[in-house]
Amino acid sequence: MKAYPDAIFSGSFEEFDMDIAYGKALFVDLGTGAQRSEVLDESILRKYIGGSGIATWLLISMAPPGIDAFDPGNPLVFAVGPLCG
Repeated sequence: MKAYPDAIFSGSFEEFDMDIAYGKALFVDLGTGAQRSEVLDESILRKYIGGSGIATWLLISMAPPGIDAFDPGNPLVFAVGPLCG
């Protein structure tokens, strides 16, 4: 059984380069479509382990205190960790 379908990943895990996405965040402004990618500081990656930890840090660092849950300026965070399939 393969971990990835051939359409997505053709090779072995030894050939898969984790540096392609690991430790990076993609920011997209849903109103304008503008996007940017940032490499997250290694200290943040070590302190907030996994997708849930990084998502929590991003939300806390980007959302103004007391912002309404339905405010258009509220960040929407999607994050995955090493145990997601």
